Amino acid sequence: MLSKLRATQETRLCSICDGVDAVMLFAAWFSRIPPGAVRTDLSMSEALDHLQLHREDRFDAVVLVPNASKTALPRLLQALVEEAGRHTGEVMVLLPLKSRLQIPDAARKGVKVLYGPPFTDAAPADGEDAPADGTAGPGPDSAAGPAPASGFWGRVFSRKGKTRISDPAPTDIIVPPPGRDLPDALKTIMVLPVCGGAGATTIAVNLATELAQAQQDRTVCLIDLHLQYGNVATYAGLTANTRILDAYRGIEALDSDAFDMCLRSTAPNLHIFSDPGEILPVDGINAAHLRRLVGLARNKADLVIVDLPHQLPDWSGAAFDQASVVLAPALLDVRSAQNLAKLQDLIRSEGLPGGKFRCLLNRAPLRRSQLWEDSLARFEKDNEFGVFKTLPDGGDPVSMACNAGIPLATHAPANVFRLAIRDLAADILAKAGPRELSTTEAG
Repeated sequence: MLSKLRATQETRLCSICDGVDAVMLFAAWFSRIPPGAVRTDLSMSEALDHLQLHREDRFDAVVLVPNASKTALPRLLQALVEEAGRHTGEVMVLLPLKSRLQIPDAARKGVKVLYGPPFTDAAPADGEDAPADGTAGPGPDSAAGPAPASGFWGRVFSRKGKTRISDPAPTDIIVPPPGRDLPDALKTIMVLPVCGGAGATTIAVNLATELAQAQQDRTVCLIDLHLQYGNVATYAGLTANTRILDAYRGIEALDSDAFDMCLRSTAPNLHIFSDPGEILPVDGINAAHLRRLVGLARNKADLVIVDLPHQLPDWSGAAFDQASVVLAPALLDVRSAQNLAKLQDLIRSEGLPGGKFRCLLNRAPLRRSQLWEDSLARFEKDNEFGVFKTLPDGGDPVSMACNAGIPLATHAPANVFRLAIRDLAADILAKAGPRELSTTEAG
């Protein structure tokens, strides 16, 4: 089936997906199809009515992707298969490798069921996981065990039973200590919250606004990489952007023109690539996708700010590599101290660029008691990053501005938190590098 579809550049496809996970599975399969395919995308609930109303439509293939976490509805699947057969000679059902979804025998007639990635027609046996590359895995007598996962976390888990994540880094890996100043030639700023609720998105949105306002001849691009609960668009006063979800579905083919169409602007020199608007898997992208997004943003703007989730997905290592600096907002509490210690252990064990990290201590009280000062001293002593800057607590006006979708520079220009962000923006601009126009970064 795949070979037949590869033979033509004008393939007509109809996808019928039930939920976000199904859409992502279809996207993985669709990435194997040549560019130029014409698609009709339908949800499982609307597909039957649509196909019956458009009996004249013809497709090279109809691809059904049920929700693998739910029990298939026999009558609906059978009806969809029968109706799809009137529109095409090729009906396929895609299922994830570990799916135990039972498709009724009546719905299997004339249907190709593929499990993937890599989308083979053989389901893994009970108790087995099909290997990711489609090759035969170790036999029952093999002592090799499963192949390690790939990517950032693959390196971590491959040491299970050998080296603990908190063990010191090998002596041949040198991690430079974090500095107390910003590095030169700043281009890409990652904002990584140490814990949930540390105010990272508030910082990212207002920092981008201050940078754009301070030097209007510089272009700023803000990317929201919260694939599940992103709030950059809300805080910036933007409506949901449906093109973002389409961009993630076809991210392998995302080019500069498509990227530009996804951007929304709150100022002539401030462009925002917001969240997808639906809940996607945290690892819905990989390291190559991350590099592509950042590369496209670099070609578009002089400064790029990326709002990262507080989880560390498999593409986190690529994000740290792409960063000129990583701003890590934290709070003066036990959970922030514990999470910073875990992050520092990970940096040491994986040889990550620790010198890029700068801790921002958020919501510092305006009147600091001796107890608070003592707590800060202990926090800095136990934290290898130290504290790059303290950001004062701006109080209710900060949350009110976020809820209203108005930058603090407009809503409360004299607010102490806003003034601290403005000073941080000035420090960044003093270190900002020249704009790079390399098209290879997006490759």
